[in-house]
Amino acid sequence: MRRLLWLGAGFVLGAAATPVVTSRVRRSAPVRAVRVANGSYRRVRRAVGAFFDEFHDGMQEREAQLRAAREHRARRA
Repeated sequence: MRRLLWLGAGFVLGAAATPVVTSRVRRSAPVRAVRVANGSYRRVRRAVGAFFDEFHDGMQEREAQLRAAREHRARRA
């Protein structure tokens, strides 16, 4: 029960502190560094999105190949 109490207290304090810390970091961060970080984040996000799009396309292509092979085997049997 004590662990649950401390876990809850930590969660509440963390949730309460997050907006305060975020606003202080935004106020104290140099504008150029923030722009560079945002640009890097966007590039990474685009690259990850492209990777998953390509992965999904490859999965669909492989699924089509497997279905075709299964249909071919079913016709032969």
